[in-house]
Amino acid sequence: MQSLCHSVGFLFLAASLQFASPCIASFSWDVDSEWQTPRDSIWNTMSSDQLFTEGTMLMEEGFWNEAIRVWNYAIKLQRNNRNFAYKRAECWYKIGEDWAMVRDELLEAADGTLALYYDPYDAFNRKPPIQIWLLLAATEHRLTEFDKAKEHIDMYLDAVTEKHPYMELAAKLLDEIRFAKRSMERPEDVAVSRLSFNSTDQETNPMITADGKTLYFSSNRARSNGSNHGRLDPNTQQHYNDIYSVTLGEDSVWGEPQLLNVGVDHHAYVVNVDAFGTKMIVTDDDGWTSELKASERGPRGWSSAEPFFLHKRIPNQGQIAFFPDGDRLVISVKKRRGEGGFDLYESARNEDGEWSRPKSLGARVNTWGDEITPFVAADGQSIFFASNGLQGMGGFDVFKTTRNGAGGWSEPQHLGYPVNSVDDDLAFVVGAKGQLGYVSSRRDVTRGDLDVFEARFGLGGLLEEELIVLTLEASDLGGSLAPQTLVLRDTTTKEIVERIDLDPTQDVYRMLLPAGTTYELESEYAMATEAGTAKLSRTIHVPGDLKSEVIALDLSEIYPELGEEAGGTDEVYVVMRRVEEAIEVELEVEEEEITEVVEEEEVVDEPVEVLVEVPAEEPTVPAIAADISAPICDMSLSDVAGRQMLMAIQLFSGQVHTERMDLDPILDALATALKSGPRTIVIEGSASDGPSTRADGNEGLAQGRAMDVFLRLRSGLAERGFEHKQDYTMKLTKRVQPDGETPEAFRGGIHPAAFQYVRVDLVQQ
Repeated sequence: MQSLCHSVGFLFLAASLQFASPCIASFSWDVDSEWQTPRDSIWNTMSSDQLFTEGTMLMEEGFWNEAIRVWNYAIKLQRNNRNFAYKRAECWYKIGEDWAMVRDELLEAADGTLALYYDPYDAFNRKPPIQIWLLLAATEHRLTEFDKAKEHIDMYLDAVTEKHPYMELAAKLLDEIRFAKRSMERPEDVAVSRLSFNSTDQETNPMITADGKTLYFSSNRARSNGSNHGRLDPNTQQHYNDIYSVTLGEDSVWGEPQLLNVGVDHHAYVVNVDAFGTKMIVTDDDGWTSELKASERGPRGWSSAEPFFLHKRIPNQGQIAFFPDGDRLVISVKKRRGEGGFDLYESARNEDGEWSRPKSLGARVNTWGDEITPFVAADGQSIFFASNGLQGMGGFDVFKTTRNGAGGWSEPQHLGYPVNSVDDDLAFVVGAKGQLGYVSSRRDVTRGDLDVFEARFGLGGLLEEELIVLTLEASDLGGSLAPQTLVLRDTTTKEIVERIDLDPTQDVYRMLLPAGTTYELESEYAMATEAGTAKLSRTIHVPGDLKSEVIALDLSEIYPELGEEAGGTDEVYVVMRRVEEAIEVELEVEEEEITEVVEEEEVVDEPVEVLVEVPAEEPTVPAIAADISAPICDMSLSDVAGRQMLMAIQLFSGQVHTERMDLDPILDALATALKSGPRTIVIEGSASDGPSTRADGNEGLAQGRAMDVFLRLRSGLAERGFEHKQDYTMKLTKRVQPDGETPEAFRGGIHPAAFQYVRVDLVQQ
């Protein structure tokens, strides 16, 4: 994670991500594939043991580029030391170097005997570890060489036992291979293309305004005026990142990138921009510390970024994304009590302006891995983020989660191929229309850099609501006639929904209006008009059947009294798609029947075994029809006296997919059984006893699996008229296996995935 954070620019950690070496060596890669190093480096005077210690320490801190330079010297001293070659190749892998070159280096290092149990701090070890086959498989996966990757995973599995510490990684790689092949065979209706403004250097952190007309990003390219010549990151030996903006022209072509001077002298990464590009939050990283700062756009450009302090409860590091209303936020940080790695947390501001303590988005969203680059869409309901812990195609993939009816967050939706690839895909953003998204990706690159890609979606779009981006232009009125602030007021409660200030740089007001809404739009204070002094007021109605659109009107079209005789304050202006003017109509409000629409949950095509057995003496529980497919391996399940197994579904790779299970057949069977009287339902969650990075360990994983199914079954039975503890009782059990109840046949030589499952039993009468 540290390597990705550094190379991509998502510098979440403070001092641990950068290192100030007393002597910085530069390097270059020539046509003969030999690393060139200066003769006056202090490393030239070190022994191989000293270089080993130095290189290992740098890798421990995540300074992969600088570690490479150390291993170059070490290999010169001991050219036959395959462990040195392995460590250098691992560094290249971490920074995402040319994958073909990394593959070849790993193959050369793996040519010979390997260490089954490997101490990375043992300077006398000249053999790479057996898990080099997994690193090689991961590299081949990035090259879409799936068969070769699987072959090297099998070589690893043949050489180790189920207790080897990297078995979980092997299972994850196998899962990614299957998922990637399946995704690429069934691509989504999305066209992905590299944008023209990408350079030969790195482009990261895209941010788009709601109207889709301005895109911000970070890049370490050389400045056109040469002002950053020689100003290099001490670790990567590349230019510091700057922030740029590009504007979409009338011909729908992006213009030339414009450098934004926000007063950051080192790495500057844009992490959040408001809906209309007036406020920006950036990461300022000087090589030792990383800090969030804020900048605003004014008549003379962007202000010098100042330290961002929102509240003592809100960290000033990490990545932060605000909801459109400005009263809620989501942040990606690493906390001791999180799920593991970087997790997503949300906070809200109360009426007193106090921000709540950040609350985790939950175990459905956060995993043992890292959840980073959050982006809140204009609908205020959709959060897009990148994760390397959820099931994906490889590396970081982009996911979407939405607010559910219970106030939590839905099971993350993988955006599919080709938005995601077998390489790192992250920092996904989308405009208010939901049709065009932008993602930073390492696909198809040759030197570890990222580029920005456009994703053009088919019909339907990505957002949960249809939105109108309304711009009211006041430039023709002059400053004296245009109100400083417009107020958007709820027509029913009369409460203020939003205050909209005049943008002095362009003399416009901008607002987001959901379809099917009606607001009163009025000036905050009385205005002098030809008809007298009064507040300006109009009703803005957006029909519910409109599709998302960007509309620009003149302010005088909404308020004709600014230039003509007053026309009253009870008129309604309907914003319509494909019209250039507001249309004056009479307001007719009809009561609409509100129908709750429940979308059918996606059932992931995973290897699943559903075991159904209905004894002849138990006719009250019908058989459950289900497709049966071979699981990844035999399941460590055994019959329990007095119980009837209704369902058993296998999980693996440390992932919990219980939210994606189709439980309707189980619910129907339970409902039939409960009609004959109260029954007891037993839900068992299981996990292996292998190494775990979770804060609550494997017990928490097993308990979470059982609890997920418990909540869904209880909710489903309530919908069918059955009350918990009245019509039935549920018992939850958690197991970390192998344990005393694990069948003898499964206690040795069985893949750990055999212990990753959840099952439902009905206690027989």
